Amino acid sequence: MYLVTDLLHSERYVHLGLLWTRVKVLRLALEKKFRESDLLILDGRNRDARCTSALTYLKVYKAILDMSKFIECTMTFPTLTVYPYIAVFDCLQIVLLPCLPILATERISSEVDKIKLTLMHQIIDTFDSEDPEHQDVQSFLDYVESRPYRYCVWRLFRVDTGLLLGFVSLCITYFIVVIQFTHLL
Repeated sequence: MYLVTDLLHSERYVHLGLLWTRVKVLRLALEKKFRESDLLILDGRNRDARCTSALTYLKVYKAILDMSKFIECTMTFPTLTVYPYIAVFDCLQIVLLPCLPILATERISSEVDKIKLTLMHQIIDTFDSEDPEHQDVQSFLDYVESRPYRYCVWRLFRVDTGLLLGFVSLCITYFIVVIQFTHLL
């Protein structure tokens, strides 16, 4: 019964996994599109289709970011319970569950960085050309840079590696203070 209540909190981890998968698929599709467009000699009709698809990728990225706002609204802290017969499992749960969103958001941020890199390579490749897609790719890159992926809890603090390092730093600091106070007793 207690495991069931803990599994109910795993929904947000599934959502973060889906976000990561969608950003990765977007990046791979974008890389494939630019690889194929470099190999083909395009006429005017295909060029219009390429411009439309670059704007489509931008719309998909916007939709993914908007979906992440929904996840932020459902963010709650997992219930932390310790029972004597499963104390080890619960200790691992207490340590690992708060780290999962941090790892997931870092994976998603890594995919967004790869998308930026792909777009920058495409801009460099089409810099001297008269290709109308160059402007669309530039606007997509500007949008990705102006609205990077961020996952916040209650709009109060960002969930990233800085949060984990800050938490570890806080624990170590208070552990040192407790050790110093025990020597006074």
